Amino acid sequence: MAGKNKEFTYRLKKAIADTKLSNREFAAKEKLGYSTLMNYLNRNNIGKVPEWDQLVKISKTANKSIDWFLTGEEKINEACEVKCGKHIAELCKKVKDVVESGTHWGASLEANIHSFKAGLDGDKEREEIKKDMNELKKSNAVLSSEFPQKNIGKKKKM
Repeated sequence: MAGKNKEFTYRLKKAIADTKLSNREFAAKEKLGYSTLMNYLNRNNIGKVPEWDQLVKISKTANKSIDWFLTGEEKINEACEVKCGKHIAELCKKVKDVVESGTHWGASLEANIHSFKAGLDGDKEREEIKKDMNELKKSNAVLSSEFPQKNIGKKKKM
């Protein structure tokens, strides 16, 4: 597979930036060597396309298709169609097209998507906090039974 595709390096840089990870974090996420990743970003290797196994790791970490890295076009993934249904896959494609259109509609839709995701993330955080609180309550109950505290906070009568 290793060959030249001048746009690959540009797309790789964009994909890493979109993940908001550092180059080192990106490489570590899928156990791709940092020096290997930097080799693809190096000016002397512009357009060098990785071997398949490395391309799959990069694609997975970036949450982008191999098609996108090689052609710049995101095709509806057949696995997504099977998993989510054809209508969902098509809807995702349409949403992506609108967001990338550069119009005010695209900007508005992207902002709404980010707000929705923040709400979902907030729900996850609240669930984690509830779980932590329940764990603390259980720990407190165990400690209270092991170390009963008698007369704490009560003043002695004189």
